[in-house]
Amino acid sequence: MKKRIGKALVAAMACSLALGGCGGTDAEDLAQTTEQPLPGTIIKVYGCEPSRPLIPSDTADECGGQLVNAMFSRLVRFDSKGKPQNDLAEEITHNERMTRYTIRLVDGRSFSDGSPVRSSSFTRAWSWAANPANGQAGSMLFSNIRGYEDLQQAGTSKDAQLSGLKIVDDLTFTVDLSAPSATFPILVGALAYAPLPQSFYKDPAAFGSRPVTSGPYRFESWAHRKVVKIRRSATYTGDIGIRNAGVDFLVYPDPVSALSDVQAGRLDVITTVPDSAGKSFVEDSSLQSYNKAGSGLELLTIPTGMEHFGQDREGRLRRRAISMAIDRRTLIEETLDNLAQQPTDFTSPTIPGWSEDLKGEEHLRYRAEAAREAWSQADAIRMWPHDRSLPLVCVTEEGTGAFYEGLAASVRNALGIDVEVRTVPTRAALLSGLDKGEYGQVAFPVRILPDYPSPEAYLNQGFVAIGGGRRSPAGPEVLQGRDLSGYASPAFENLLKKAGEAQGVDEANRLYQEAEETLLEDLPSIPLFTVNNVGAGSRRVRGMVPGWNGWPSFWDLSREERDN
Repeated sequence: MKKRIGKALVAAMACSLALGGCGGTDAEDLAQTTEQPLPGTIIKVYGCEPSRPLIPSDTADECGGQLVNAMFSRLVRFDSKGKPQNDLAEEITHNERMTRYTIRLVDGRSFSDGSPVRSSSFTRAWSWAANPANGQAGSMLFSNIRGYEDLQQAGTSKDAQLSGLKIVDDLTFTVDLSAPSATFPILVGALAYAPLPQSFYKDPAAFGSRPVTSGPYRFESWAHRKVVKIRRSATYTGDIGIRNAGVDFLVYPDPVSALSDVQAGRLDVITTVPDSAGKSFVEDSSLQSYNKAGSGLELLTIPTGMEHFGQDREGRLRRRAISMAIDRRTLIEETLDNLAQQPTDFTSPTIPGWSEDLKGEEHLRYRAEAAREAWSQADAIRMWPHDRSLPLVCVTEEGTGAFYEGLAASVRNALGIDVEVRTVPTRAALLSGLDKGEYGQVAFPVRILPDYPSPEAYLNQGFVAIGGGRRSPAGPEVLQGRDLSGYASPAFENLLKKAGEAQGVDEANRLYQEAEETLLEDLPSIPLFTVNNVGAGSRRVRGMVPGWNGWPSFWDLSREERDN
């Protein structure tokens, strides 16, 4: 639609012609095909203009993210369920405390310029990305590597290295962490952890416009605001089977014209849905469509410094009341065209570790009577003034105005209080206002788009401040450690610490779920909806299943070169 409600991204699902319409067909069924790829096929995809250079650690939007994801291999990659598998890594091992990791690389892998992928390709790239002097959007993702805080000091050289990274040989290096982490082998699959060739450091700015890549595709060209082209890399020797010759990401003035081209077979894949097609695209027989759970999570943050919403019993009761006063199901159906889902925790259904039966989950369901009772209990502690309204702000560019107007009406009807909706034009403007302290007494939306498939990514991004919640040197639109609510909970922080010290991912996820139960009790931010992966494709496209984060595996796409 373009209901820009988060990662509203993906893709043409493979569908046999014998199936007729594709509505409701399972993605895995659609992906199965015995058709041979056509080596010369160029897949044409709806794209958008990246807002930042095509440097893995500086990618801060989906426009650049899907390009970087296709072009850069990392130590691990993730399947559609978010499960990691080794890619550039031959082996990742750790000591007993999980504070030191030893990484052994696959021999024989190279960049698109033919230079080899070596240990230094990672250690130097990670250090450069972590260094604030280089202004990278993904800098905070390296905060647990020893030496990160040292790099944050004023006057640090741009070439300074993380002290926790040591090269053993060309194919082996070690990583010393500041705190134990069972999920580090997942974190290294984030875009920012991609390796960089030696040529990068000669001219990083030029590299951002014409990158040398480590994955199945090489960069071909970038005609700004028109098209970005990537092509199959002749130097790629990994185990991904590439079913096309490349992908063209075409920039359209609006998704309406792009959808028309998909319907006519002139465009293969559109990774969003225009407003006009929000309710109809799934049933359109000229398309292969997709609308299922995605990884983005939208929350309403009520600052703990806001009067009547402190971190005390009154504040917890009022937050709980507001959450239970929101009729999410109706709002998602009527204002978001069912392109989102009701949340049950602080992650999303595409993430390993997601749960729908945590203690306190009922606080995320519409329960008007329970909401009124909680509000009444809060009034018994301290009366809510009759002439006071609850102000909240929404972001105009994200197309969620109707949802927040409906939310205000739902709370107003359930609790009998006035709710005032204000608007801000862009997410960057909202973050800038937060930075200036303009929204200390206003509820506001927060969107979490995880960098890697783990509950840790949501909880750290949403509720932990790195260095006091400082802004990224990359710019005001990039936030380094959210802490937007002012929330502080020793119990929550202790559970995160225990999860880091867990003896495996399953145990870590269990502890993260306990931490989420603390959040469900305190509700510093109120989960509103998880954003679906949605999109559509030509009837001739084969082999497409969206990833855990909605980004397609473009190498799996092929196209039948004959008329339907």
